[in-house]
Amino acid sequence: MMDVYWSITPEDPNSWVPVRSLTIEVEEGSAPYTVDIYVDGELIEDDFGGVGVDPDNYYFEYEVFCDVYDAHLALVDLNGEPLPLATVILEHPTGAVSIVTSSLNGTLTLVQVPGGIWKISAVYKNLWVKPYAMTDEFNVTTNIYDAVEYKFAFVDAHLQMVKWGTDDYGITGLNVSISWEGNATITGDTGTWTEDWKTTGIHGYANFTQVPAGIEIAVEAFTIHEDEIGSYPHFADRANVYVGPYENVLVLAPENYFGAHHVYIYDFKLLLKDVTGTLLPDVLPYTNASIAMWTFEYGNLTYTNYLEYYSINGEHLYIGGEDYSIEVYWAGVRVFNGTITIPTVTDLSVVMPEIDVNTRIYPVTFTLYDWKGEAEDFGSLNITVQWVGINMTWLNETGNMIDEDTAYDHVFGGDSNVQTYSVSIIYPDEVTVYMPVWMIKDVIGTPVTIKIETTEGTLYVPEDVDPFPVGCITRTGEYVNGTDWIKSTNAYQKLDDAYTFGALNFTGTTATHWYDIWTYDNTTLAYHWKVAAYDMSAVLTIPEELEQLEGYEFDKSGYTVDVYWEHDTLMTTSTTDENGVATFDIIFWGNNTLYYFEAYRIPSPGELPENIGIQFKIADDVKADAEETASEDDIQVKLPFNYYLGVQMLSATGRPLYHEFGTVKKALVYVVRYTSYRDAAAGTIAAFGYVDENGYVYMLFAEDDGNYTIRTVWLGVNVYDSYEKEMTAFKIVSPSVFYTAFTDVFDVTIKLTDDVGRPLAGVYYTFVGSGTIDYAISGETGTDGTFTAILVPKGDYILSAKWTDGKIDILTDYEMTIDENIIELPIKCKVYDVVLNLKTKRGTIMAAADVTVKYPDGTEHSATTDQNGEILFTQVPVGKMEIVSVTWMDRPITVTPTTVDVDKTGTYYFTATNVYLLTVKIYGARGQGLGPSTVTISPVEMEVVTDESGVVTVELPEGSYTIHVNYRGIEDEKSVSLTGDMTQDFRLDVFATILGRPFRTAEFFGELVLLPIVVAIIVYLVAYEYYAWRRRRVAVVPPPPTT
Repeated sequence: MMDVYWSITPEDPNSWVPVRSLTIEVEEGSAPYTVDIYVDGELIEDDFGGVGVDPDNYYFEYEVFCDVYDAHLALVDLNGEPLPLATVILEHPTGAVSIVTSSLNGTLTLVQVPGGIWKISAVYKNLWVKPYAMTDEFNVTTNIYDAVEYKFAFVDAHLQMVKWGTDDYGITGLNVSISWEGNATITGDTGTWTEDWKTTGIHGYANFTQVPAGIEIAVEAFTIHEDEIGSYPHFADRANVYVGPYENVLVLAPENYFGAHHVYIYDFKLLLKDVTGTLLPDVLPYTNASIAMWTFEYGNLTYTNYLEYYSINGEHLYIGGEDYSIEVYWAGVRVFNGTITIPTVTDLSVVMPEIDVNTRIYPVTFTLYDWKGEAEDFGSLNITVQWVGINMTWLNETGNMIDEDTAYDHVFGGDSNVQTYSVSIIYPDEVTVYMPVWMIKDVIGTPVTIKIETTEGTLYVPEDVDPFPVGCITRTGEYVNGTDWIKSTNAYQKLDDAYTFGALNFTGTTATHWYDIWTYDNTTLAYHWKVAAYDMSAVLTIPEELEQLEGYEFDKSGYTVDVYWEHDTLMTTSTTDENGVATFDIIFWGNNTLYYFEAYRIPSPGELPENIGIQFKIADDVKADAEETASEDDIQVKLPFNYYLGVQMLSATGRPLYHEFGTVKKALVYVVRYTSYRDAAAGTIAAFGYVDENGYVYMLFAEDDGNYTIRTVWLGVNVYDSYEKEMTAFKIVSPSVFYTAFTDVFDVTIKLTDDVGRPLAGVYYTFVGSGTIDYAISGETGTDGTFTAILVPKGDYILSAKWTDGKIDILTDYEMTIDENIIELPIKCKVYDVVLNLKTKRGTIMAAADVTVKYPDGTEHSATTDQNGEILFTQVPVGKMEIVSVTWMDRPITVTPTTVDVDKTGTYYFTATNVYLLTVKIYGARGQGLGPSTVTISPVEMEVVTDESGVVTVELPEGSYTIHVNYRGIEDEKSVSLTGDMTQDFRLDVFATILGRPFRTAEFFGELVLLPIVVAIIVYLVAYEYYAWRRRRVAVVPPPPTT
């Protein structure tokens, strides 16, 4: 048995492939020998003994054809380009593996390849890959003369290195490499494969061929190598600088790749900020800024607070993370000289990174104060800041960037290419000035001039006045902050030893001050500045003799003070206080301006009666004036009133015309021009005043050459006119003079009485002036019924009075005229004496009756009737008087009427309505009248005696009574209720009365033995009874008389 193997890479023991299996079976006993030949297990020759058999050597020769062929194949990328020198892996189904290398044109010629279906793969650029999108089988069953083409996933990659923020601006001069990790374990090629550097061209492309698809490709870009950097000036000698790209990992699709890769080369925006890091205003204040990029030696111009720089091939490229030198000039001053670092931005949404440039521009705020250092509303003031710097037009047009060594000479050496920069703001609408600061050579700071001037909007300055300085620090020949170098506060003083280009070298980093005039705080970047804004006041001065008056305090309040700008323009008006001082709500500007002051007194609303006020006229005779220049703070201007007219106003009794009638009343004294005074006509009022508690008043005058009369009003009445009241000396007066005047003002005492002349104590009165007389007093009369009204101006008055209850009018609108002092004037009121008369209906006088009445004021009074049945009640006010109660015989009595209208002094009659007749009759056993008998009535304890017929009649109040009768010792008693006239009978057991002795019936008939005597007695009795009957007929009680 024999196996045949073949290999195309015989050096590799794993590459041998069995190509034939041969089995020969020798048949024993055969001669010559024969064999059976089996190839690959199949009987090919039976009893073979043919050619090639050497019987002598027992040798058989048999030709066997093996499955070994010639084959051709080609390896290409997806573009059909050959894969040169690729390692080809051939795997036979038997497991044998052969590894061969393609030619430079990617082809492979295999000689004597064992037949079979091979699996084909390749290792190319460290990647072990299979054919892409096709079978990996290589079927060798015959010779293959036309190469079989196998495509592998390698494509071309065109990487465009583009500027950040763009998708098509390619950067030239970049070295780009790509790499990937190997996976060819079969060949041991597992390391990183790195393609050769490609330098980007004008459009920024780095072109790579046969780049594997489907795996991660690392991409790197650097600026050009050092030996080539000279050809790329836009890199500014920045060689071998890593620039990305952002898309540094790439997985290619199985097709050629064209893609933009954003490298860290940027357009950027410079943000111009002040020294605090705050963005400057947009548009830049005052002037444009010129920014020099010293790295590339060119400048840009901007009027805004930012400047955009663009990376441009061939000119300038800005690489993330790299530093670039720049200078910034603003308003003629270099405010930045340093480097900036381009930020490496990795956020694609950020198209243009921003770079803050904190310049040495100081946002200085100004706060202005008055000379006391207090905040004040000045209206508008113009703050001007000036400095000298490079002419920006020259700088920008010529592109001349000034190096540090020559900058000083340019600016401070009188170069023609310099200019003065002037910045003005209107305070307080604007408070910030952006001040640039130089840093050159050994000079740090910018010499500045600062002026503060008035404007059309400055308060308390007339519109037609030209602007003038109120504070500054400045160059020689200009003003210095409203003061000189040491002490003067004159705004025109000059600072002669100031710097050539400014009185202040502003550095911004050092806190400075100048005396207490201004301070600069380098922490808050704030100037606190006093301007020449002064306070002024005015004070009245009066004659020395008035200041020294004892007991008199001159009232300097209420004077009007006007302030004029140089006599022409009224600036403000104020009023003096009790000390004669007027303060003002305006600013007095310290610019040697002449201010004119006038003081005078005008009546305030309601201070003078209307008919007098309309005659008031201010003229020079009552105006004090003065001129003053605002040369310092707190000047007090004196306004002299050198003359006066004084008078003491008294009543006819010598009382001062000053009194408290609920409120304090003072006499008004006013001065009338007797003759005209300049523009004030005769008859106009020049001055006025109110007296003090002693009646004194002094009125001030500025001049003494006028003629005047003096008049007085007291409580609305003209009570004095010097021209009418005085004889000679004080009829017409001129300042200065003082005298005492007596007026038509009087004292009046009034006595209020009742109707019969008794004084009325404690009644309420009101005493009021008629018409315009402002006099009204009220109160209670004294115990003598009087009251006194003092300081009564002449005129008509009305007197009224109310009873002590304050309700009942006892005197109404009693009119009277007062034109002199009155010691005591009696006046009767409606108060009367009232007599009450009480009787029964029959005219019986009700003596000893207790009566209680209610006066019209509601008070109750009680008294008892006299023997005539009368009571006197005194001082009863007009109105209804009511009977409250009447008691007679200890029994309540009703009377009619119950009330009476009291309107005069007199007697008022009342009749009892519940007093009745009680008749008591006493009879004997035979009906004979028994009298005289004693009748006792209880509880009134009344005892009366009947007449001979035994009858008695009495008047009693309604009620219950006990009646006890007694006839010669024979007694009886009964109770009665008296509700009207009635008769009460009593029958006593008296048969006869003989010789004054009463006999009861039993007694009389028990003694018959005395019959004759009895008969005689009977006859006598009959005769007597007849006689008594006749008397009764005559003795009938008459009716009561009518009243």
